[in-house]
Amino acid sequence: MRSLRLKAGLAAAAVTAGTLGLLTTTAAEARPGAPTLNHGSSGSGVWCVQRIINLNYGEVLEEDAKYGSYTKAWVKRFQEDFKVKPYDGVVGKKTGNALLNSVGGDSYCYKHLPTTR
Repeated sequence: MRSLRLKAGLAAAAVTAGTLGLLTTTAAEARPGAPTLNHGSSGSGVWCVQRIINLNYGEVLEEDAKYGSYTKAWVKRFQEDFKVKPYDGVVGKKTGNALLNSVGGDSYCYKHLPTTR
């Protein structure tokens, strides 16, 4: 069931993002220096985390750009499901990479999430 929801969510995201031209990323857009996101963080990076979690799992989080306990719990679940260690609910560079890869990239969020590239 989760696999079917994930596939449906990713397909919808791909259509939406493709229509809006959001799947194109370039090295010039990279922000390897974007801050680590954790409980208490807020802003565009947190919104991106919440949006990508929702694209992967259905509408499980309010996209309010506030990194609270529910966002942390869902990030931890994402880390466990996608084998991104440590499973700590913190969005650092490895988790940022995995989040973006899980939706095929996203030029807007690529600018706001910590990544290695």
